[in-house]
Amino acid sequence: MIHDDIFRVRHSIVDDYAEFTGQSAQDMRKLFKDKDYVLKMHADEWRKADPKTPDEINDFYSKSQWFVKELLRWHSSKQKLRYDRNMYEQINGLWPDILIHRGVVLDYGCGFGLNAIEMALQGYKVIATELPSLSWNFANYLYGRYQDEKSVLGVQVKQLLTLVPISDFFKQHEKTTFDLTFLLAVLDHIPKPETLLQWFLDHGNQFVILSSFPTCNRYYKETHPMDLCDFTELRRLYKKYRIPYGKILTYYKKG
Repeated sequence: MIHDDIFRVRHSIVDDYAEFTGQSAQDMRKLFKDKDYVLKMHADEWRKADPKTPDEINDFYSKSQWFVKELLRWHSSKQKLRYDRNMYEQINGLWPDILIHRGVVLDYGCGFGLNAIEMALQGYKVIATELPSLSWNFANYLYGRYQDEKSVLGVQVKQLLTLVPISDFFKQHEKTTFDLTFLLAVLDHIPKPETLLQWFLDHGNQFVILSSFPTCNRYYKETHPMDLCDFTELRRLYKKYRIPYGKILTYYKKG
């Protein structure tokens, strides 16, 4: 059973972001009422920047204001809450030993670190990593706010959650095996994701993968030009590595 108390982070996330940036929480909530507008502005920002190389893409995300606003709109939505509650229930049901035996959970591309903090509040040991960006800075801000709070098992968040910048992640965890890896909207945003996917498969046993390709219609393509991976290529990778596909959220156990 998922304790409602773990969702307290997202209930105040707009106010926390407003405090972090000095912006108006009320203005942001008004903006988020028009989902299509936020998506359109994010897409226009991407097309204007037109990043091509990995360095240009990383630079875009390090500076993008509309990407952060879209991420914030999504994280504060009721739909995201329903998705994540169901995801946590599925994880607890499929792989209860991870929590019981203090297995290591990786949240790669953690964004604001919302899922990482909520997993820690459930008692999971979590490593979260992200590109240097405004969203990563906000993840560290949220960590500072919640690090002394206790999980449902009575352990402080700071004893369970570690934030590692991507620049240090692969060196620090070259030999780490992760019991559960979150790849939530990660593979879609990489032009050639096979090398990265292979690394995770070599360093992990169980995965939760979120990909938008099952719903990649015309509207989606217009509003998400930043999804760089050809979806035919994603299907090929899923088939090659025997990962089930056809749903936005996939639960996969290797072997």
